[in-house]
Amino acid sequence: MIEQKNVVGIDLSKDDFQVQFITGNQERSVIKGTRKFTNDYNGFVLFLEWTQAKSKGTAVHFVMESTGVYYENLAYFLHENQCLVSVVLASKIKYFAKSLNVKTKTDKVDARLIALFGMQHTPQAWKPISKELKRLRTLCREIISCNKEVTRLKNQLHALKRAKYTQESILALK
Repeated sequence: MIEQKNVVGIDLSKDDFQVQFITGNQERSVIKGTRKFTNDYNGFVLFLEWTQAKSKGTAVHFVMESTGVYYENLAYFLHENQCLVSVVLASKIKYFAKSLNVKTKTDKVDARLIALFGMQHTPQAWKPISKELKRLRTLCREIISCNKEVTRLKNQLHALKRAKYTQESILALK
């Protein structure tokens, strides 16, 4: 017998997130609900309550894309509430959509694709990194960003020094 699963696909943005709750298996799935929530603590609480009402006490697998930093707060919230969460690279969802020949790009369609991806592939559970590792990652990204900016400014100064009729007052600012 094919295992029945509950999967919630989550498409996050800066201000809100669209979800689609589906139940079924790899061969057949049914939409139990679609809804939009605010991407903040109040929205997370409402979302969890809505999901619990839809699931009627059965296990739910939450699947979302790693969209910048916008997914982090919800992922941590769900993890802290003992929920099974998977964070998937956006490119995996993109290629999954291509494999289904889906060309429409809306939040609602993306939430459905993410849910179907979770239903068919059962992505691995997400585990938050330690605070120390997160702090180190942030610092490393900042160093990389600063180094890129230094290189950009050096290239700009190099071009200004070699340009015809560059004003000395501009070079003095650099």
